[in-house]
Amino acid sequence: MFSIFRAPSPTRTNNAYSNPVIYDGGLSSVEFHPPSSKSIMTHRLPPTNASNGNGRGLDPRPFILSSAEDATRTACIPAGQYHRFENASQDEDLVVDRLFRNFFGYLDDCKTANTEPSLFQLLVFLRRADTPLALHMPTEWFGRIVRRAFLVVLATGVWIIYIHGGAWRDPLVTADSFISTVKSLTTNHSSIFTTTTSPTDNKPFIAGMASINYSLTPKTAANAKNDTSHRAKHPDHILDVLTALEYLQAKVGFGEKYVLMGHSCGATLALQVAMGGREKWLSSSSSTTPISNSSSISAMQVKKPIVIVGLNGLYDMPTLIRSPGEKHQQLQALYEEFTRRAFGDDEAIWKEISPVYVEDWGKAEWVMEGKKARQVVLVQSREDSQVSYWQLGAMRKSLLGGEANGNEALEVKELKAIGEHNDLWKEGTRLAEIVVDVMGNLM
Repeated sequence: MFSIFRAPSPTRTNNAYSNPVIYDGGLSSVEFHPPSSKSIMTHRLPPTNASNGNGRGLDPRPFILSSAEDATRTACIPAGQYHRFENASQDEDLVVDRLFRNFFGYLDDCKTANTEPSLFQLLVFLRRADTPLALHMPTEWFGRIVRRAFLVVLATGVWIIYIHGGAWRDPLVTADSFISTVKSLTTNHSSIFTTTTSPTDNKPFIAGMASINYSLTPKTAANAKNDTSHRAKHPDHILDVLTALEYLQAKVGFGEKYVLMGHSCGATLALQVAMGGREKWLSSSSSTTPISNSSSISAMQVKKPIVIVGLNGLYDMPTLIRSPGEKHQQLQALYEEFTRRAFGDDEAIWKEISPVYVEDWGKAEWVMEGKKARQVVLVQSREDSQVSYWQLGAMRKSLLGGEANGNEALEVKELKAIGEHNDLWKEGTRLAEIVVDVMGNLM
């Protein structure tokens, strides 16, 4: 349903089938045991010395295990106690049975590439292992509180969530269409992922990115017969998007702190998130098939985004079909075909799903419930041969409701784009710049 993207560097070593996993130039290893074994894995640490690059930690009162006579040989770590293992010996290996399974190779790859490990990546590894980072604090109770709060620090950043286009039906346009943009962001704008330790610096940063897939409408009856993911009809598309947002918000906890971007019909879906929740879209259902699991997975209400970005978007379906404009007149039959397949033959529903027909965006629930002004950013290439620029003009007029640039509760901004309809996501460079621009306006 969605894809999580993270920075591609450093070059990773494939340890998926390695057992043991060897790292630190052969000095350290992690060996995984079979299910019948007493322990899950054995971690071997080299002796502590300058040449090995190891050092003692910050704990002034370590729990020392030793093979010396009368020394403690075993330890039982109480549940909830944060801890770490270090080798105090200068000439013997320390062998410990541990539960960690993923990040040793990552740390070694970072070390080899002379690259600092990503805090976000480490948090993801440790969260998956139900293991929080052990942060050194003056007292244990404070550390136990802060280690949990530290995992939540990620939520102070902003998530970027992308919804692909494809006329609700193109199987070749998927969540992967955001990959070029992610690569451009991580390569050319890496500072946007960097948090700061200064309490006075409120520079927004990207905490994570996701790209959402949703069920598609069939192009033909044969598509629907052979593939269950191509049997969707409104409201299945928007319900899938809401389900993906519910899942992400439940798992990550970013609440409303995200930018929701959509390309083409993805822009329609992004604004539909702002228009209402499950109840609204289920009441307008034209679907003749049972509602998929996406409609019942949760009773949770999606927290709506602080910013919506529409990219070469579709906002007025009735007018698109009746009067697409001289430049796009030859596409009228195509517009009508994919609209009827996705939304049925009831033209009242075509209007109901079109964001341009919201009666008063300035008084919409999404706008009124925001603690700060909501933002809508509209992007449309005048060279687009598939979607006319008038769609942006109509959406902008609907959002402004007579105001020149919006009001205190809703800000509307237009950013430029060039090239063909899909160039934004295919090349990714300009779309990455748009993300950076949007993030800059969150100050």
